[in-house]
Amino acid sequence: MEEEGHVGRRPRYVVVRFGNVEYELDMVVCEHALFRQQMAGRLENMQALADEVNISRSTASRFFGGRPTSIRIIRLILARLQLSFDDVAKRIDHPNGSAPPDTP
Repeated sequence: MEEEGHVGRRPRYVVVRFGNVEYELDMVVCEHALFRQQMAGRLENMQALADEVNISRSTASRFFGGRPTSIRIIRLILARLQLSFDDVAKRIDHPNGSAPPDTP
């Protein structure tokens, strides 16, 4: 059963961790880039994006849904959308330069 208010919603931001560094990815920028590619006729749908970067459609959907994916997948999708990591990511600075929570 789906929670009320969560039907069809995707996260605006997603936190990803690479090593001990966390970044906030702006998923709205990614969604808009996908839409621009579709409107320009360069991608028909999510399956076309997945095919072009040689991943499954479910992996592409996981990325856009804010679920965990590898840095390799993130790079492939961003490159195909003509975005750089810097276009969508903002480093999360922790107080006093401490490591993110749950980091040994």
